[in-house]
Amino acid sequence: SNAETKLHLLAGANTPLKGFSDPVLVEFKNRLTFMKGWMPIIVSLGNRSLNESHWKQVYDKLRDPVKYTTKKNFSLNDLIEDDVISIKDFIEEISARASGEARIESDLNEIKRIWEETSLVVKPYNDSKDKFILAETELVSQQLEDHQAKIQSMLAMKYVASIRNRVEEWESKLGQVQNTLDEWLECQRQWMYLENIFSAEDIQKELPGETTKFMGVDKFWKETMAKTNQKPNVI
Repeated sequence: SNAETKLHLLAGANTPLKGFSDPVLVEFKNRLTFMKGWMPIIVSLGNRSLNESHWKQVYDKLRDPVKYTTKKNFSLNDLIEDDVISIKDFIEEISARASGEARIESDLNEIKRIWEETSLVVKPYNDSKDKFILAETELVSQQLEDHQAKIQSMLAMKYVASIRNRVEEWESKLGQVQNTLDEWLECQRQWMYLENIFSAEDIQKELPGETTKFMGVDKFWKETMAKTNQKPNVI
C-alpha cells in the first residue's frame, strides 16, 4: 500500500548498516529504528482521552476536514497516508490537552458524585416530633472547603478551557451551599434562643406583637426543617 511504501522509504531499508551483512537483520534493525522514532506519535494517537472534537482538530490541521466528516472510522494506516507525521508536534500537544481535560472532567464528576450522596444530619429538637434542627455539620463544611479548593485548582489549570462553564457552574453551586449553610446555622441559633423565650405563656402575654412575629418565623422554620428531614440531600 502507499502507507507501507512510505514507511519503507522512511525506514531506509536499503541503507547498509555497519556490522550487519545479513539482509534480514538489516531490515529488522531498520524497522526497529523507524518504529522507535514513530512511537511518541503512535502513543499520542492512541490516547483514549481523544474525543470527536480532538479528532476534528487533527483533520482541520491536516487541512482535510471533509475527509474527517465523511470517514468517521479511520486507522493508523489512514493517518499515515494522510501525512500525520507532518503535524507530529500538534498531535502530541492535543493528546496532552485531551489527557488534561479528561483528568479535570474526572475530578469534577467525582465531586458531583460525592455531593449527590451527601446529606445533612437532621435530629429532633428537644425530643419533639415536629421540630427538627441541623446537627453535625462539621463534615459537610470540611467537604465543602476541600471541594471549593479543588474547584479553584481546576480553574487555574492549563486545559480547563473546554469545560470551564461546567467547573464555574460547580464553583457557583458550592458557593451557594456555603452561603446558605452559614445563614441556616445562624437562623437556627437564633430560633433555638427565641423559641425557648416565646414558648413561655407569660412572655406571650407581655409581648403579643413580638410573639406574633416569632410565630410566623417559627412556622416557616418548622416547615423547612420538616422538608429537610424528609429530603436531607445537601444539594
